[in-house]
Amino acid sequence: MDNLKDKIKKAYDLHSNGQLIEAEAIYQDILHVDKKNTEVNYLLGLVKFELGKLNEAYKLVKKVSENNPPRDDYFYNLALISTKMGKKTEALSFSKRAINLSPKNSSAYTIYAECLKGMGRIQEAIKAYEEAERIEKVFSEDIIINQGLLLTELEEYLNAGSKFKKVLKINPDSIDATLGIAKIHLYKKKYTKAITLLDKLSNKYKNNKKIEILRAESYLRNNKLNKALSINKEIIKKYKNDLSILNNIGYILRGMENYDEAKKYFKKIISVDPEHINANVNLGLVLLAEKSFKKGWKHYEFRNYQESIKKNRPKTNSKLWDNEILNNKKVLAWTEQGLGDEILQAGLINDLNNYVSKLTLLCSERLLTIFKRSFPNVDILSKDNPDLSSRNFQNYISCPILDTSKFLRTNDSEFLNNNQYLIPDNNKVETLKQKYLNLVSNNHGDPIIIGLSWRSENKQYGEQNTIKLLNWKPFFEIIKNSKRKIVILSTQYNTQEEELRDVYNYFGIKIHIDKEIQYSKDLDGPISQIASCDFLISTSTTTAQIAGALGKRIWHLPSNGISCGWYWLNKGERTPWYPKMIQIRRKGNDTNAQLRELSIKFSKYI
Repeated sequence: MDNLKDKIKKAYDLHSNGQLIEAEAIYQDILHVDKKNTEVNYLLGLVKFELGKLNEAYKLVKKVSENNPPRDDYFYNLALISTKMGKKTEALSFSKRAINLSPKNSSAYTIYAECLKGMGRIQEAIKAYEEAERIEKVFSEDIIINQGLLLTELEEYLNAGSKFKKVLKINPDSIDATLGIAKIHLYKKKYTKAITLLDKLSNKYKNNKKIEILRAESYLRNNKLNKALSINKEIIKKYKNDLSILNNIGYILRGMENYDEAKKYFKKIISVDPEHINANVNLGLVLLAEKSFKKGWKHYEFRNYQESIKKNRPKTNSKLWDNEILNNKKVLAWTEQGLGDEILQAGLINDLNNYVSKLTLLCSERLLTIFKRSFPNVDILSKDNPDLSSRNFQNYISCPILDTSKFLRTNDSEFLNNNQYLIPDNNKVETLKQKYLNLVSNNHGDPIIIGLSWRSENKQYGEQNTIKLLNWKPFFEIIKNSKRKIVILSTQYNTQEEELRDVYNYFGIKIHIDKEIQYSKDLDGPISQIASCDFLISTSTTTAQIAGALGKRIWHLPSNGISCGWYWLNKGERTPWYPKMIQIRRKGNDTNAQLRELSIKFSKYI
């Protein structure tokens, strides 16, 4: 066994059989004698990669690639290692080099596709998988399934389905292809179909982790939380240390409004992995909803490591904030997430501007007009502007504006300036108000204008934050029997005229649409419309956020559990984010009781 070749062969055989620690020891022993042995250094790097020693693996393989004639497998494995390390740009570069060295290597295109997928470049990733499939020439189940999954992400469900069906035609027992079909049902909100398919799979393949995880998600999305919880608790019995499953359990408990138990799960995860992104974010959300602001902001900051947040971070030459004092500094801040969230975060602008020497704010294009009017002393720019990268922000510290809440929003008293911070165009407001009052045949009797929003367009939680108009009977009865002149306006994005016709036919109530107000464009028009109303009634929509930011009287009908935004809190009529907002809370799934309570309050008002 003293023969070097025999030693290398023994180590390689151990490596191939998964005896990694033993293989590692022999490779290291060889290198004590022959430090520059290229192949052994390379193989040792691969062993360390499989052992999870990523930094050591990267250094070894990279050194081999730099000191020897280029080989496609060097760069293929460097791409794999870099991907695991989160070095996305490097991984992409290595995968390109692997392709250049071996253009007919399907594996090189596959890792290239994986890199593109990790960077959110989905269309390019699909093309790379297609090229890998073309090179393979023979049927490759993994490549086709990956194409299908990416097409599902793009909501190209017909094309995605054809990929999964192609696999199932050749391999009817393909679990991954069947799961792909179930995902399509799930994303199309055909929950019953998804559950039926997954239940059948679960009975056929007992205790398959991938099946059970998607099955639990299907029940969760169908708002069957007890069943989703039960499935996840069965999974965790077998995979006791699976932090993602523990996080799922905590997430569901939060949805069931069992906040104390949810926190226990999130804290348990963090005790094992203090940097666990999702557990920290979820714990932060629970704490913020309880008004435990100082602790909540600390954990919620971990959202900055989530891919959906990272990929939307503005690209500038500014320095990212590392928690230094911002007093008298130049700051480049940006709003994030949806339009409603951006409006909520705008409540921080004046306070932050008073604190720093110069503030530049990046926001969505649709908010530019209203933000520029409302915050004249702040440099407001569009974060959607492709020329943004050409601007020089070298002397600026940059951060999401929400992160400044950790020193600007630590207790209730620091929200006092939130009564009204958006300033509408008063001329537009008066013009619209008169226009809507003219809809009443006779203006005497102190007529009032009510803005109504009932449907959320949120992809994830839209259903839970929607109350169909035909269910508003208690409220419409009050309107119908009122002696007061009332104008009801749709302040609803994407109003469906059919809904309004149904309301008129069933209840004799006219809900007006102003077709000149375009909610899909510059929001200054919708904001002027909302400002023209005497008060607003809304489910959890952008309308509710706008009304709150305008300091309007608004009765808000939030959902509960997971679909209830953390800023609406877990309980109580009031939220510090919008001091004039009155919240009428939902108990369980009972929207009827919520509407009855609204009707009682409304009847007292008119």
